[in-house]
Amino acid sequence: RILGEEVFLRCIDPFVSGVYAGNPATLSMKAALPKIARIEDISYSIGWNKFGAIFYGGLKRQVQLTKERKADPPAPEWPEFEYGNPGSFREGLSTLPKAIAAELGVGERIKLEWKAAKIEKKASKDGAADYYETTFETPDGPQIVQS
Repeated sequence: RILGEEVFLRCIDPFVSGVYAGNPATLSMKAALPKIARIEDISYSIGWNKFGAIFYGGLKRQVQLTKERKADPPAPEWPEFEYGNPGSFREGLSTLPKAIAAELGVGERIKLEWKAAKIEKKASKDGAADYYETTFETPDGPQIVQS
């Protein structure tokens, strides 16, 4: 509403369509993007900001957050973190796939260093249901898996 149609079409629409797999025009702003809706509400609450410039709402909200953090800081035993940083694993992003591989076991169910090179839909020769054929590049050469 405030940022204009071009920002909606180039930024908001692709982001919201990808995250929510829906039409942004039919989604509730307060439900889908509550922080932006809150900043927009703050923008309109500033008396002299009669056009609701979202920048001033964001600035005012940042001042509020700074005051809230000073009034109620995180517990000292919590790990250090940087506001605005979504965080990560201590050993990097490979931690989760490594833990899954350790739990399920590498071998028949988990294939490491297999890269999907091609996926094709194939018609069954005997008239049964269609199937997919995936070609993988592996350390042992190309491998084809049917599913």
